[in-house]
Amino acid sequence: MTSSNQIADPSKILVLVVDVDDDLGEKGISTPIIGYENVLEKAIEFAKSKPHDSDVNSLFGGLSAYEKLSSLYRGRASIEIAVVAGARDDWTKAVVRIHEQMKLVKEKTGFDSIYFVSDGASDEQILPIISNYGRIIGVERIIVEQARNIEETYILLIRYVKKALTEPPYTKIFLGLPGIVLFLWGLLSILNLSGIVWSIITLVVGVLLMLKGFNVYGSFKAKFESSPIVSVLYLLSAIFLGIAIILSGYIVYVNGLTIMTIINLIDNTLYPYFIGLILIFGGRVFERVIMGKFHLLWRDTVLLSLVILLTVIVLRVRENLTVLIENPSTQKLFSTIFTPETIFLLLLTVIIVFVLTIFFTILEKTAAVKKQ
Repeated sequence: MTSSNQIADPSKILVLVVDVDDDLGEKGISTPIIGYENVLEKAIEFAKSKPHDSDVNSLFGGLSAYEKLSSLYRGRASIEIAVVAGARDDWTKAVVRIHEQMKLVKEKTGFDSIYFVSDGASDEQILPIISNYGRIIGVERIIVEQARNIEETYILLIRYVKKALTEPPYTKIFLGLPGIVLFLWGLLSILNLSGIVWSIITLVVGVLLMLKGFNVYGSFKAKFESSPIVSVLYLLSAIFLGIAIILSGYIVYVNGLTIMTIINLIDNTLYPYFIGLILIFGGRVFERVIMGKFHLLWRDTVLLSLVILLTVIVLRVRENLTVLIENPSTQKLFSTIFTPETIFLLLLTVIIVFVLTIFFTILEKTAAVKKQ
């Protein structure tokens, strides 16, 4: 008796080759390509036009796998081969296009199992996608063997350098980042700020790496598609806060940490900070309203009130700091900052935030009880 947990033998196996960045389409070869003769014809055509491309290896590797599987499964399963392609420089478009072409191949061949042939780890990122269309029974990576002599190593190096300088996914790294570094170096030298050139460059490159690492562009793009107005407010907020942070660092670096520096910081950066924070929380309030999430509105309203009240307090403190410029001391600093007026404003801020929080929390719980 056959166990119910036993995995059934495949009846229709598809040897699948995937060209994620659509190098085939770049040479005028449309996909999907189905059938041994069709794939062979297009593989030869592509090899003639782009003989050094790694996709040539995967195409002929797929044809070889087709022949081997046809021999191994003779009389037990039918074997078919197909090539599908994604899109250049856009992972989302590539995934969508691969899905569309896999549906076409599924309709035309009716395969139930997939033998995947890849030219590297980057193509294997799509394994979770193609596994939706059939059971993966094998993955074969085609690795090109290179003779280890000086001449061939030199040729291979030239080939990779050319790829780094001409293909968009690599030019961003090998040309884009060095270009930013050189531009900043030149600009800061013109502005006679060569003493902090490496600090600025490190800051900018660090920000770029952080944006890339946390996929800020992708998140912003998704946010923009769902709510363009809020996304623009967030972007403007980031610009204002970025300007405020850079100004703050520059002022402290040039003047050191003195009473005059604190006054300059307040005069030059308070409003950019204020506008940036108002745009963030104002944008969140606007988003809650248009999405109908009124029960969450209070949190951002409280934070918005807090920003406004703290800005008023800082402006009051700024007015009192000027008396410390000629005769600064720790005792006088504290007595100047913590005047009865500023203490009253601080207590008022705490009370207002506390009362608003309790009030809106009660409203939220009451609304939740009514819904039940």
